Amino acid sequence: VYLSRESIHLISVYKDLLAYKEYLHLGANIPIVEVLGPFFYQFQNLKKQRRIKSRILMSEKIRGRDILKKVVGSYKFLPPEFDGPINTLIYGNKIAIIVWSSLIAFVLESKEACAVYRKYFKVLWKIAKK
Repeated sequence: VYLSRESIHLISVYKDLLAYKEYLHLGANIPIVEVLGPFFYQFQNLKKQRRIKSRILMSEKIRGRDILKKVVGSYKFLPPEFDGPINTLIYGNKIAIIVWSSLIAFVLESKEACAVYRKYFKVLWKIAKK
């Protein structure tokens, strides 16, 4: 659990993702570039270099924004009802939940929990729009 108001701890979670070949990201309408700073762009470049696959569900409110040109991976949009200050990242046997409004992150390592969250993501991916 990262209980600090420093973005460096959130960067630790994203760095952990780089050790995996794939991850799922249930996103929010949050100012990720403002929080992660230049690391956001480094992270996208590293994903590309390492051929890390990602599927990202994000807010419809982000459609058309310039930031999408920098995102490496497949993405779809969910209706605004899914908006909130929380991101969920599913990778390996881990689930990372980031509360952006307070810059708190925690990581749960559980094969069973990941299997369930992957099912949730799969359902949401089906209803999301390109």
